[in-house]
Amino acid sequence: MATNDSQLIDRYSEIIRDVVDGINDQDLTGFEDYFADDLETEIPYGWSGDYASGYDEFEAMLEDYFMAFPDFTIEAESFTASGDWTFTWLSFAGTHEGSFWGFEPTEKSFATSGFWINRFEDETIVESFGWFDLFDLLTQLGYEFSFDD
Repeated sequence: MATNDSQLIDRYSEIIRDVVDGINDQDLTGFEDYFADDLETEIPYGWSGDYASGYDEFEAMLEDYFMAFPDFTIEAESFTASGDWTFTWLSFAGTHEGSFWGFEPTEKSFATSGFWINRFEDETIVESFGWFDLFDLLTQLGYEFSFDD
């Protein structure tokens, strides 16, 4: 990427904004255009430490969030890119109205933060890594945890 670096970074930023907007609208139409079918992910998908694998599981993970938190929203707080990699700091919020990874609805709201790292090839996300503060989220929903034996 020689002289087109800033144009490519602008395009990556636009794609990230489109994905965030789609998530907030709970409309994943066209998402398959942004993600590789064999998307490699390390985004938590389940309490057991599993990760969404491939685009179909990534989409299913989002649908699970929508069911658990019908008002689920994310906001891209900051964005940066270097080469084919992007980093986005996100805030998440929602109200727990459906089952979430085996946790029954509490009708309580949460607001937490996390990050999302993506690698692009030809304007397509091929690798995606994410993290959010699950313990903060679950604590806000009223769950208590003890790490004592």
